[in-house]
Amino acid sequence: MQSVISRDDFFKSTQSAVTVDEVRLCCPFCGERELNLAALLQHNQQNHAEEGESVRCPVCVTYNVPGNSLLDGLFLEHLRNEHCELDEGIFCTTCQKKPFAGNRYACLVCHNYDLCEECHTGKRFSKHHLPYHPMQQIMPKEAYAVQNPPPERIYRCPYCGDGELSASGLRDHCQELHQNCPGIRVRCSICGVCRVPYKNFTLLKCSLLDHLRDYHGLKGTEVAQNSG
Repeated sequence: MQSVISRDDFFKSTQSAVTVDEVRLCCPFCGERELNLAALLQHNQQNHAEEGESVRCPVCVTYNVPGNSLLDGLFLEHLRNEHCELDEGIFCTTCQKKPFAGNRYACLVCHNYDLCEECHTGKRFSKHHLPYHPMQQIMPKEAYAVQNPPPERIYRCPYCGDGELSASGLRDHCQELHQNCPGIRVRCSICGVCRVPYKNFTLLKCSLLDHLRDYHGLKGTEVAQNSG
């Protein structure tokens, strides 16, 4: 059973006096208690990643989120998509390490596949990931902040693996070489580096070129002229 936060504490939480990590959560599958959000994520990643049973989310229940009924999909996906920023929802796929102390490496072809620096350097991959898949290096935010000027040519193409591309360079590269990639779903390297919300850093339903144009506003010279 998940205890529900009192009305007074709920009011405090809306004023940022109480955070999710200060609330004790209960695993809906095994009843493990006294978990903060990060611990609940890790616990479910390690023990209940494939659980398909419909459950209620203890975070939604605790904060009286409207419509906190039984979930339709996987509970772990719900936690990541609805309650986590990108960095909070990510574990090393190989060793389950969290948080990442150094660089992170995100596969741009696999669904939700990320490695810590140690596993990436040691070439410790899971059976679902192939060694030739393009990986985007994502440094800690502090590492980008101390560089002056900020690095620009840091993005990798998810189709062919070409690296050291700027944002506009990635668009031009895709426009020249990868306009017609039907059925090939990839993750956007810019979304990974910029740490968009977790649910948005996933395999794209459109082509990367369309995503770069529509989501990141990287229209390109020809597109801008045609639309003008």
